[in-house]
Amino acid sequence: MLSVDELKQRYNADWVKSNAREHFVLLFLKVYLPPVFEPRLSGLGAGSSEYIPRSYRGAGEAFDITIYFNGLPLAYVEVTGLDYDKRPKKGLGYCVGEWKIDKAYKHRLQDRTWVAYVLETQSRILWAPITKFLTSLAKPGKLYEDERPHRCLPIQKWHSTSQTGRLAQSHSSTG
Repeated sequence: MLSVDELKQRYNADWVKSNAREHFVLLFLKVYLPPVFEPRLSGLGAGSSEYIPRSYRGAGEAFDITIYFNGLPLAYVEVTGLDYDKRPKKGLGYCVGEWKIDKAYKHRLQDRTWVAYVLETQSRILWAPITKFLTSLAKPGKLYEDERPHRCLPIQKWHSTSQTGRLAQSHSSTG
């Protein structure tokens, strides 16, 4: 299994794509959410393709995007996606690195953390609460043999943007 530093070196060139995905999701949230919500890039290195030789130091740097309400963090978003030239592994669906799931639980923010999965070929974002990745719906998988494990959800278990909007509206009106 590759270390964190080896992964950073391997994917250094891919950070430009990750950076674009993060900005795409951030812009979408700024347009889509009511003005009382303020999404911000917050993760260590989020929105930047610069190599950072350290790991995040706490929940404030752990997630790609934090959504604020009245100046307080309300929700967190981990951004991932599928490159133009890649397809999901047959039978696995769309996958998220287990380390992304683990950090939501580590910081006890799993009930407020979502995954935004960007489908570049469709300029589309799919959404899933991070808690869904520890249910029987999610299957373990590896995108590459020497890499850390991922958890994969079948494509039909992800929410479209309109479904996610309805979920968020129902949550904010009852919370």
